[in-house]
Amino acid sequence: MARALDQTAGNVDFNLVGSSIHQLKGSSSSVGAKRVKGLCVTFKECCDSQNYEQVDIEYKSLKAKLQDLLNPFEGKGKAQLIEEIWDDNDPHSSPCLFKLYALLGLHRYNLYEGKNYALSHIEKYYKEGVYACKTLYITCVASDPANDSPQVFWIKIAERQCGVLDLTCSIAEPRDGPKTGSVSRFPDFRRSFPEWPSDNSFSDTKRFYVVKKSELQDDANDWIRLYVELAIAIYPSLDWEDDDLSNLEIVDVAIESTQGPSEGLNAKNATVYIRFRDPSEARVGMEVDRVAMVRRSYDEESGWFNLTGYCRASSETEPDEDFSQIAKSRRDYDESRLKLTSESESDCESVSEQRRM
Repeated sequence: MARALDQTAGNVDFNLVGSSIHQLKGSSSSVGAKRVKGLCVTFKECCDSQNYEQVDIEYKSLKAKLQDLLNPFEGKGKAQLIEEIWDDNDPHSSPCLFKLYALLGLHRYNLYEGKNYALSHIEKYYKEGVYACKTLYITCVASDPANDSPQVFWIKIAERQCGVLDLTCSIAEPRDGPKTGSVSRFPDFRRSFPEWPSDNSFSDTKRFYVVKKSELQDDANDWIRLYVELAIAIYPSLDWEDDDLSNLEIVDVAIESTQGPSEGLNAKNATVYIRFRDPSEARVGMEVDRVAMVRRSYDEESGWFNLTGYCRASSETEPDEDFSQIAKSRRDYDESRLKLTSESESDCESVSEQRRM
């Protein structure tokens, strides 16, 4: 419909728009969506009179109404959404992991929009899924230190696999700003998990961007600590509280970018190696020297952001057998999703070809 209304592509096809609206009116009537049906009636009348200015107004009104009716951030459009009102004093309604997810969404927005929003608080979230992988629709408030102006954000985070840091952020945007559109394909984040760093990873400046100590102290680079906390907290067997990770000490950081070390801290697609100390004996035993390996990937077409990784003791030379099995299942899962997406696209092309014939 948007293409049919695009004057830059030529004359507006009012007949095509009117036909689409007529179908939508019938569908709305059959499910009892009276307000949508009413908008469709007015919209159709404008199409019949071929009044472009009024048609454009009605189109935007109808689009906004449909977005409101299907908005998962307001608990609509999905049958399995579970609402939670955030309460910092109630650990059951404010899981620390979900707070990290909100921080990840803001990190994605800041990294690719050149902003520096900091999380103020979470208002609420809707959760899709209970026992296995979950999708979170988070409404939070963040402020830009430059003007101290609060902004409400919508963030969508999907856990792609249980027990492994494998998260996809498909929405991270101001509530009152431009909205993320639908994607035409499933973004391909299929790559192997980050490799174990070599002994010289934290000193090889030709291959890596080695983060300076002063840069580690900069609040703008708090995402480095966030990556470590996510790599630790993602494991489902870990029962942890807010302060359980407060005593982590970041020692060294090296960033390997697809474009070389010149991209520095702001590389869109990169693997981040983080050497840190975790003094929690309950969590790591005597192996306090640890390494986290986290890969971030950005899909330019869809705007989706993926974070994948894990952490282990520095003394280990390679991931253990259990993790290798998880990594294999992740690759198998990706291959099956990509195959289904490819088949779906082929089916759509076949149908379109038949219609043209």
